[in-house]
Amino acid sequence: MKRTLMSALAATATFATLASHASTASADSASYPIEITKRPLTLPAGVFQINGNATIDLSKGAGTAIELSPNVAYGVNDEVELSLTHQGHGSLLFGPEGTKVYNGFGADVTYWALKAPVGIAPHAGLDVGPFDPKFGFGINVGSRFWYNFSDRVVLNADPRIGFGVANRAGGARDYLSVPVALLVQTTDNLGLRIESGVRGSLNGFGDTYAIPLGVAGVYAINHSVDLGARFTFTGLINGAGAGAFDGRNLGLFANIRL
Repeated sequence: MKRTLMSALAATATFATLASHASTASADSASYPIEITKRPLTLPAGVFQINGNATIDLSKGAGTAIELSPNVAYGVNDEVELSLTHQGHGSLLFGPEGTKVYNGFGADVTYWALKAPVGIAPHAGLDVGPFDPKFGFGINVGSRFWYNFSDRVVLNADPRIGFGVANRAGGARDYLSVPVALLVQTTDNLGLRIESGVRGSLNGFGDTYAIPLGVAGVYAINHSVDLGARFTFTGLINGAGAGAFDGRNLGLFANIRL
């Protein structure tokens, strides 16, 4: 467990060091849009974003567990973004069985290729993990999409397909993930997200898919800091035969741009 934690911390530190030297452009977080419906698909040149998530599992019969997930991203220029994510890779979990250190991370490169009339930003990356008991990793490709109905209503999606490369039997699986969200700017500082999509393993997709439904609120304190919360039914429709409302969680998150 100690080795796993040190590996994850080293990966985060390495990413931050590389990102700090990746561009000579000055940070411009002070001009980053407050409205979530006006934000670019990638971070502006020189802007570094730290995202922290705390997710409380409230699923039926699961016992309350809390997952902490730090994510970081950096705008190399106005079209290219580097990101390192822990959300979805296990993170730091506090649960009925004790504390577990996350067992992997993700790293992506995103390029904002088309800005109008539809925003398109393809990305490719690595799914690194599990570390224990046997190391595994996979690759993934996808794209961010963004369509503005108006200045205050936006549809976005981030489909991604992943393929296990090493240790496929031990956790590095093939998967499809298609998160979709409708963004509504209710005031200059407050935005709402209606979130859904589909995710599942490509091996037996009909038995593993899940379609969530959630709502999130994002409050921009200023151009550099956001606070938010979300509530999600994780498998409103699913192939496992679980009850529509059995899987649920509450999330709290914050974004800080430097």
